[in-house]
Amino acid sequence: MASMLGGCTPWPEEFVDRYWAAGHWRGNTLDNLLRGWALQYGPGPRSYTAPPASRTRH
Repeated sequence: MASMLGGCTPWPEEFVDRYWAAGHWRGNTLDNLLRGWALQYGPGPRSYTAPPASRTRH
C-alpha cells in the first residue's frame, strides 16, 4: 500500500479494518483504477495527427 502523504490525516484504524473486511478497499490507487477502467472501457487505440499548419500573411 502507498504511504500517507505529509499533512494528510489517516483514516481511523477501526474504519480501515471494517472497509478492508467488507471489500470496499482493495489496495488500489485512484490512478490505477482510472487507468484500468480506461483500458477496459475506453474507446481503444486512436491515431492522432497534427492539424495543418496555419497560414500567415506576410
